[in-house]
Amino acid sequence: MVMAVVGGAIFPPLMGWVADTYGMAKGFLVPIPLFIFILHYAVKGHKIIA
Repeated sequence: MVMAVVGGAIFPPLMGWVADTYGMAKGFLVPIPLFIFILHYAVKGHKIIA
């Protein structure tokens, strides 16, 4: 739920600003770090290290 709030409230305006300032292609690069984090969490990040 927390990721949904941040992803839905903060990154669309940021992506729009980048797209307006630098072009649409660069705007689509904004969410890539989020997708990398989600991939990391799916593969390794959810495991408890003990």
